Amino acid sequence: MNEKLSVIYINQLEIIMINKTWVLLGIILIQSGAIIHYQNIYANQIVVGQQLQSDNERNRAIVAAQSLDFNLFNKMANAQQRALDIVNQKTMEKNFEYRTILNNEPTCDLAVPTAITNRLFNYANRLRADALHTHSEKFDSADTGASPSPTLTYCQAILWIDPLIAAIERANRQLAIIRDIEDKRTPDL
Repeated sequence: MNEKLSVIYINQLEIIMINKTWVLLGIILIQSGAIIHYQNIYANQIVVGQQLQSDNERNRAIVAAQSLDFNLFNKMANAQQRALDIVNQKTMEKNFEYRTILNNEPTCDLAVPTAITNRLFNYANRLRADALHTHSEKFDSADTGASPSPTLTYCQAILWIDPLIAAIERANRQLAIIRDIEDKRTPDL
């Protein structure tokens, strides 16, 4: 009987050892699974962090380029404004000079032929209408009657020349500055 008990005892010990082994293997497998799981989470977080860092660096480069563009555009606009101020000042000086000369001119009050005057005024009105086409609600729609033929004297025509040339020069300078800005603009990153 003792032998039977000892065999039973040994069998029970073997079962307990086998169970402990399986439990230990189960614990090891669970820990391995947890390690793999958290290692994957960590690897994903590293990838996300690298992507965020890359995005931040790209955004910094874009902001820096925009800042450089902004500074360049401001410098160009300031230079353009100084040039336009000089043009305006010269135009005013010429206009004053012409007025002084024309005060002594006996033919100053002679009218320019009506056909030429009408063509000039119609062209000027068409240019103004084209420039203001987006604000058509500001026009007085009740004024649809024929307007009398405007008169233009030779002295008035002479006084129009320099302001018109100055306006053309200002427009050309503005277009040139726009072309320069477009040429110097940094490409999108």
